[in-house]
Amino acid sequence: VKVEKIQHEIDLNDVKIALTKDLAEKENLYLSPDYPNCKKTLDLQAIREIFVFTRGSATWDYVEDPQNEGKQICIRPDMVFTLNKTVHFLELDRGTMNLMRFRKKLRGYKEYCLNGAFVSKYGVSDFRVLTTALSEERRNNLLEQAIAEGGNSRCWFAVFDEVISNPFGEVWVRGKEYKEMLESLPESQRKRILNAHRKRERDELVRKNVICHSLLE
Repeated sequence: VKVEKIQHEIDLNDVKIALTKDLAEKENLYLSPDYPNCKKTLDLQAIREIFVFTRGSATWDYVEDPQNEGKQICIRPDMVFTLNKTVHFLELDRGTMNLMRFRKKLRGYKEYCLNGAFVSKYGVSDFRVLTTALSEERRNNLLEQAIAEGGNSRCWFAVFDEVISNPFGEVWVRGKEYKEMLESLPESQRKRILNAHRKRERDELVRKNVICHSLLE
């Protein structure tokens, strides 16, 4: 087993622990009334009713690639969990996947929604694709791929360390607000910050001007 794979498994476990622990400590937490045992402070049994963590082949699926006739895209999230009747597909990025391959992955999720296979499998209509990255720069690079594929509201991105330290905090950036920030800039500035050598300026603009979201929304 490669060292990178071991670290990936550790990171997945850390996310699961952080989410569960933080939820147990929340007070005055808004949750769907569909959960009858939810209280201001949740006990372990209530958390089990809220969170359903799933991994492995049970979460896998395939869709036709709309851009390549006869080719398929594998839907293979690192982990799936539900919260407030919304399915969350979790992808832990460690910077090893090239951007075009990641973009294909997002295209697969989009098609998964459009062709009805997601609703058929999970029985709900709402889902998010959550991607954590190791740095702001990598997160924003991935965000731009989501915008290119039209995943502006369903695709959420965050820095891994921020998710671990504040799982339900406002640490998630969506393509929608990111795109709006870019479009608000003068064309010359927009082209400049999207240049490969201007990432620091871009990342600072995102930090200051793009609204972040919480998973509890």
